Amino acid sequence: MTNSLKSTATSASDAQVTPIVPHTPQLEHLAFMVSTVKLNGHNFMEWSQSAKITLMSRGKMKYVNGTATAPEKTDPKYETWEIENYTVMSWLIRSMQPEIIKTYLLLPTAREIWLAVHKTFSKIGFTSQIFQIKRQIEKTKQGNISVTDYYNNLKGLLTELDLYQNVEMESATDTARLKDLLEKERVFKFLLGLNPEFEQVCDRTLGRETFPDLDQAFALVRGDESRKELLHGKENKDSKNLVEGSALAVSKPNFKYGDNKIQAEKDKRWCDFCNRPRHRERHAGEFMEYQQISRDPVELVKACKWPLKIYLQPFKMNLK
Repeated sequence: MTNSLKSTATSASDAQVTPIVPHTPQLEHLAFMVSTVKLNGHNFMEWSQSAKITLMSRGKMKYVNGTATAPEKTDPKYETWEIENYTVMSWLIRSMQPEIIKTYLLLPTAREIWLAVHKTFSKIGFTSQIFQIKRQIEKTKQGNISVTDYYNNLKGLLTELDLYQNVEMESATDTARLKDLLEKERVFKFLLGLNPEFEQVCDRTLGRETFPDLDQAFALVRGDESRKELLHGKENKDSKNLVEGSALAVSKPNFKYGDNKIQAEKDKRWCDFCNRPRHRERHAGEFMEYQQISRDPVELVKACKWPLKIYLQPFKMNLK
């Protein structure tokens, strides 16, 4: 009984002393999730932005921006810092191409790797790169594409320009003013690049009491485009129905005219036997043969192909 109590107390004390590390199998795969693209020396902007998103979502951005500094080695927190530092280092190293890895493999911290990569491959402040982007922005027009595609193309170039132009102001007020000025310039550029058919909606956008930002201006123009598409589709449908109706009216035969023509041809026929119009002469021979057999006026009229009520009386008179 005493031995069992001692063993229980010993195990309890051991449980208090030994730290419990939670098992997270997904950490084995996080090295491949720091960036969706691998750094190859020509895609630093895409790589750094993707890496920032991953690091921020994992709460590890402090290890590359210098916020999480290394404590003293005698500090109990040093071991935790060291583990997380090497974890972030592995994420960064594994997100590079093999020919780039060897340059940064021997650096001691994730912070130093980040700064070295940034210094080597970053093009922030490069005048030539900014010039190329601005040239593309000036050439961007709607043309034959939709408003949505035009907006996405322009928005992508403007976002890339922001990455290269890292402007920092001394005060928050100056930052807000600069942001408003840049936003207005971008709205002007967006509206100027639209096709002439959107001139009216451009006037309405600029005449709003509160000047819209780029996203709001796009929403207004996109709504006008949708309205035009609906109206255009309805007009095309009405025109198609009108053309089909006209074609049907033209192609439909005039049965009344045809009947009149056939009737006119019949009116020209003349029977030499009965001296009556509107039936063929060859019936006369048939009528004569039938007359030798039957003297019934009704049957004689039928043989000559004429209505009974009209020609019965004349035949009766002749037969008498």
